[in-house]
Amino acid sequence: MMKNICNIGLAKECHNLLQKRFLVRVVESADDYKATILQDKLVLAKFSASWCKPCQKAKPVIEELSNELPHLNFIDVDVDNLPQIADEEGVKTIPFFKLFRSGKLLDEVTGNLLSLLINTSYLSRYQFTLTTQLFIIHLVVIIYFTNNI
Repeated sequence: MMKNICNIGLAKECHNLLQKRFLVRVVESADDYKATILQDKLVLAKFSASWCKPCQKAKPVIEELSNELPHLNFIDVDVDNLPQIADEEGVKTIPFFKLFRSGKLLDEVTGNLLSLLINTSYLSRYQFTLTTQLFIIHLVVIIYFTNNI
């Protein structure tokens, strides 16, 4: 399939597709979660569940963000598999996002805001990109203030 795309004059699109890497790691244990958020690197934790439709709609947005923001660690915590982590973190609704550096909570975003943006976009390509850009702007503001405190 990739060769066919490249052969019909879509070399740039082929290159872009091959360069994409989605780096959202699924957290396997409480120890894994704690070790990850303690890193001296920005970590965006997404709390979700496989049955949650808004979580599934948020998934491609987060995957795209992971490609556009490679300096962040992106992790996915399944609240059904790791309920103790969800409880410790005070997760009451999903999807729910928390941004950490060195174990310190920098910000959190309820999934309702992201879900509203996704649902009102009708998932068209232009609006989907706009949704991603809005979320990136939110993260960039957080990162800016975090680095300048």
